[in-house]
Amino acid sequence: MTKTLHIVNPFSNPFGGSEQRALQLYDRLRAHADVSLWSTGDAHEDIAARYPVTRIDIRAGLCPGAGTLILVGAYFAAERWLGALRPRRIIYIYNTPSQRLFSQRLELAKKLTGVEPEIVYTSELGAAEMGLKGRIEMSPIDLRRFHPERRDRLNRREQAFAVGRHSRDVSEKHHAEDAGLYQALGAEGIRVRLMGATCLRERLGEPAGGVELLPCGAEPPEDFLARLDCFYYRTSEEWPEAFGRVVAEAMASGLPVVCDRQVGAARMISHGSDGFVVAGTADAQAAIRLLHGDPELRQKLGRNARLKAEAVYSTAYQQDLIDYYTA
Repeated sequence: MTKTLHIVNPFSNPFGGSEQRALQLYDRLRAHADVSLWSTGDAHEDIAARYPVTRIDIRAGLCPGAGTLILVGAYFAAERWLGALRPRRIIYIYNTPSQRLFSQRLELAKKLTGVEPEIVYTSELGAAEMGLKGRIEMSPIDLRRFHPERRDRLNRREQAFAVGRHSRDVSEKHHAEDAGLYQALGAEGIRVRLMGATCLRERLGEPAGGVELLPCGAEPPEDFLARLDCFYYRTSEEWPEAFGRVVAEAMASGLPVVCDRQVGAARMISHGSDGFVVAGTADAQAAIRLLHGDPELRQKLGRNARLKAEAVYSTAYQQDLIDYYTA
């Protein structure tokens, strides 16, 4: 019997990790179930042009029906329409730092529907924060889209060393000390490329001296990563990153990642084997300098990073995903 799945998200930002997670779930599950996408507001035009997203409108009779309701993120309100639904299962994916809000969402969902929500955490970090029983599931990525071969096609290996990162263009996605780190690296002659970092312009100054600031979407993320030799990731202390799918995408692209230990996706990295897990600015700068000066090391770590991504997102991972959501 074909199962019915309803994936819900605001779908307001084509560069958001929650949006990308929801769309990746749709892509992986639609061949195994009757899957529909629902937005809590107007979906971004870029997403709406590629995916069949329907806006929830209870008065117009547009809402998820019976089946499994998958809420990707706890940061958006569902109480206006949740009480009108009669789902068989509710799956809440916890992937943003909002412990109190998530607890409220869980209680409200049970009160309005009579169904006990199941919790999916994006990393051990979120599970430890909430302290409630749940499934840990790394955010799915497309291993074909993010692949080392893209770097070869762009002849990246022939060009000067570049370190970079990308994210949503908001201050909480950047650590307070990052601007100083980028300036120091630029002063040493290291190219720094940052996409989704125009919010740092005031702190970096303009021109930024070897630091290139790009808005979100300036380049397809797979092409942006293909033009780097090292990926760096750290977020604000006010925004503990539960996972950070960009780290997994960088590893799949064959890049050594220098990742702060407070980021959930740092658990994917074996320090010194396929990347570096660092504690603070000085550690990060030292790791980037090491990679800058040692092409053989970064090629070795990059190869291992791709192998790690393939091991994490294996056939077994895919089958487990299908089995869980279609149960």
